[in-house]
Order: sequence, then structure tokens, then C-alpha cells
Amino acid sequence: LGFLSAASYLEQAHGFGVVLPTIRAKAATPINLSLHSSLSSGDDTTVTNTAPSNEQVINAAKHLMKNAGFFDPMDPSLFGDEFIFRGPVIGPLNKADYTEVLNYFRIYEAFPDIDTNSFGYTIDPEDPYRVWFFMRATGTYTNPIGGPLGNVLKPDGRQYRGSMETWSITFNEELKAKLITAGYVSDRFDNKATTNGKGQTFGIFKTLGLDFPHGVGDGVLQLIQKVSQPLSYT
Repeated sequence: LGFLSAASYLEQAHGFGVVLPTIRAKAATPINLSLHSSLSSGDDTTVTNTAPSNEQVINAAKHLMKNAGFFDPMDPSLFGDEFIFRGPVIGPLNKADYTEVLNYFRIYEAFPDIDTNSFGYTIDPEDPYRVWFFMRATGTYTNPIGGPLGNVLKPDGRQYRGSMETWSITFNEELKAKLITAGYVSDRFDNKATTNGKGQTFGIFKTLGLDFPHGVGDGVLQLIQKVSQPLSYT
């Protein structure tokens, strides 16, 4: 995602003439777990704790993915104030930075039929508030991508098929997202993918003909980020 702001700077640097830059489900109903203890007087009192079931946490993850800002418009109420996004190269991004970048490019408008095709939702056995799943997103480049890149990358009906990616969402006790990890390619040798093994936004731009550096520690990418970050997150 931070890469998107880097693309913004590249547009300026290359003289493009412009500045670059999820079905709502019912609210989960907590399950009451009652713990009984006795007072010194002998009276019984009930201490009630609320904890979501695995099904509720998984449903929260599926609901979030339809409102996360990348594949559909973002619903900020589903994200905690402590929210952080992390990718294999980009991040951490806080809630404000994440919101700004996604609202700028509006991938879901450029690819109106975009679908995560996500599957395999499962609870982390060591963290009941963390959900892991896979996705292999697809879509058709129908409208100009947000920002001035849309003036350069003209919609042409090009088909996007992402590489298989592993994602996770971690929730706080209110079932608001506090961490998303995304873009971790699980199968970079999928010969049906249009991304050449690149994840998330790097893969989308690869599909559209822009091959940006994306390796961890890549010197060019680091330079772009250092130069462009102050421009994007002010």
C-alpha cells in the first residue's frame, strides 16, 4: 500500500503531467460464558464474560473483507483506532495512512467486478482473534485507476488474475480489525496469474504493464519510499 504513494512520486518524476499518488452481515452476538463463585456470606454471584465464538470471528473477517477499502469501499467503523496494515515489503501503515491511500486509488472502481475469491478461513490455534485465509483475486480493468495514473493506464478490459496470497486479520475484543497482513504470495508459479508472482498492488500494476521493484530491501524501492512518503502522509 505504501507502494501506491511511491507510484505517485514516480508519475511526477516522469512527467506524466499530474500528481500520482466489502454484503454487510448481521452484527455478531456474543456468547455469554458464566463463571460462578461464592461470596463469603455464602450467596452465589454470577460473573459474566463475553467472548466470540470461532464462527463469529470468521464471519467478522468475511464481513470486513467486503468493506476493507481495497476490493470494496472502506467502512472505517470496522477498524480499531490501533489498526495497522503490514505487507511483505510495505508497512506498517496506521489507519489514517491506510485509508488515505486506498481512497486515492480506488481499486474497486477501476475493477468493478473485482472478487477476492477468498477461501479457507480458519482461526489461528494460538490466537482466537486471528483469522487466516487465502485469496486469488480476479477482475476486469474497466475504469481508470484513481489518480493521474488513470490518464496513462487507459482501461482496456484487461483481465487481472492475482497470484495466490495468504492474508490474516486480527481483531480486538470489540471485533474491530487491529491488524491486517496481506500480499504474501503463496504460489508465485501459477501460470494462470497475470502478476508474475507479485502480490496485491504490485501484482495489479504488473498486470497493467507497470513493473515496479518489490523485493525486500530493494534499493530503488527504498529510495522511492523515502522521497515520496512525506508527500503522501501529510
